[in-house]
Amino acid sequence: TYPQQWDVYVYVDSPLPAVHYDLSYWGDVQRSYFAQQNPGRAAAGSITEPSSSPYAVAAGAACVLANSFGCSPGSLEPFSSQGPTIDGRVKPDITGWDSVSTYLPEFGGTFYGTSAAAPHVAGAAALVKGQNPTWDASQIQNFLEQRANSGTPMNPPTNPLNPPTNQLGHGQLTLGDPTTATATLPSGAKYQAVPPVRILDTRTTVGGHKARLGSGATVTILVPGLPADASAVAINLTGIGAASSTFLSVYPGGTAWPHTSNINLAPTDPTAAVFAVVSVNANRTITVRNNAGLVNVAVDELGYFGTAGEAGAYTGLAAAHRVLDTRTTTGEHHFRVPSNRTVTVDPALPPGASAAVVNVTVTNSAFPGSYLSAAPTCSKASSTLNFTGYTRANMAIVGLDGAGDFCIDNNTSATDVIVDVLGYMSPAGSRYVALPAPQRIVDTRTGNGGTANGASPRPVGSGASVTLDGDRIGDVPKDATALFGGVLEASATAQGYLTVYPGPTKPAAAASTLGFTAGRIVPNAAIIGLSGGTLTTPDKFGIFNSFGKTNVVVDLFGYFLP
Repeated sequence: TYPQQWDVYVYVDSPLPAVHYDLSYWGDVQRSYFAQQNPGRAAAGSITEPSSSPYAVAAGAACVLANSFGCSPGSLEPFSSQGPTIDGRVKPDITGWDSVSTYLPEFGGTFYGTSAAAPHVAGAAALVKGQNPTWDASQIQNFLEQRANSGTPMNPPTNPLNPPTNQLGHGQLTLGDPTTATATLPSGAKYQAVPPVRILDTRTTVGGHKARLGSGATVTILVPGLPADASAVAINLTGIGAASSTFLSVYPGGTAWPHTSNINLAPTDPTAAVFAVVSVNANRTITVRNNAGLVNVAVDELGYFGTAGEAGAYTGLAAAHRVLDTRTTTGEHHFRVPSNRTVTVDPALPPGASAAVVNVTVTNSAFPGSYLSAAPTCSKASSTLNFTGYTRANMAIVGLDGAGDFCIDNNTSATDVIVDVLGYMSPAGSRYVALPAPQRIVDTRTGNGGTANGASPRPVGSGASVTLDGDRIGDVPKDATALFGGVLEASATAQGYLTVYPGPTKPAAAASTLGFTAGRIVPNAAIIGLSGGTLTTPDKFGIFNSFGKTNVVVDLFGYFLP
């Protein structure tokens, strides 16, 4: 019959159970006893529904005026929920204002809480929409996040485009002066290839770190030669000699690990490479993180996305076109490629194409494995695809020679090679927009992004597809033509392959994106076309699993605009 406050304490004995536990409560804005004793522990992971949804804009609260809750001007309120979500995504998205003055008598002159902060963000969104009536929800969200102040009003940041944090999101709501603010959105960048150069090799002094990376260890390296207009760098990330099961992640330098991954390694797959595009900010650095055990790491710089230049806009093919399969008569090489041999590949692209976007796959390779190099001219300057006896694939953007061809050079160990052309770079096409930090948009192990056969988390079954939203998530606008991301299969029950395709319907001639065998964890990069949406529904993409059951993970790195 009278107001009461309760605290809930959950004691978990050792060993920890293999389950997620999510306890939510709704109450007033008072800090709990446990939050006062340990604010970091009490607040981490406190974000709840519906704010945890990737389709919702979650607003944290920062105070304008000092208040009785201990908030100093410009700082985060102690009751403001924080990320990550239960499946590891960063939340909130932005921080609004509370502790504001009001004439409403029921608030006693001061309006507290995210109940005050969220309307501030909604009102700002309405103002932006009124000024730009053709913008969709993702474009408005993107605009607000890019304007957000990631410092404080008294201490503005030097770079407001830093990746979001689990405390402030992209920063504190800051629209700027309406008389001088220019409404701009990302316009995208074009790809410029550079001669491949190794910028990190932990087996040597290249990159300034000569030692294997340990569990949870990171190394931050400067990317040389990037022009001022570069927004992202294209690399090949290679893990070498992993001592135990682990994964490597690469993300903008000087920022927190975004809980995404690029490549998985294990004693059965100790050496492998993956193509990646990494956002860069003012410091022109990228960070590589190792999750567990010990592993050597190499990074090859292949190119960058910038606003200058006219040759690097992307055009995707309606369906991947297979131009080489040494197991068959497709292409001009009809047997396994021997060691120290080269193969010339004609990607059959239109005039004006400067580079081919391809998926290169090796299979039936001889032990102990080797690496392939794909380049305009035959060269072993950098590795494109490392393999150790298993079927392995890697996406690549490969420059073309004067005849419109490129060369594949096999170092050692005979192997069959398959090349599927996914698209090409030319003066006309779509431009790339890099996200400030990678975002996990699909994980069938947790239910992120939906599942193939129901509402609960479950793997994709044999011969089944999962259809997923491609825009209006992760700041991807409605007019995006494709996504760029990493695709991962995990815990497969049988040998098979995944195919990523645009739209809700799988094309009959769709090529595989990556192959796997039972029990392995295999990643690859992918440019994911989008289609099938309407003015009111998102465009889609699908993932098809050929055999057995497997979980699927997709990390979003950026998107393409027409």
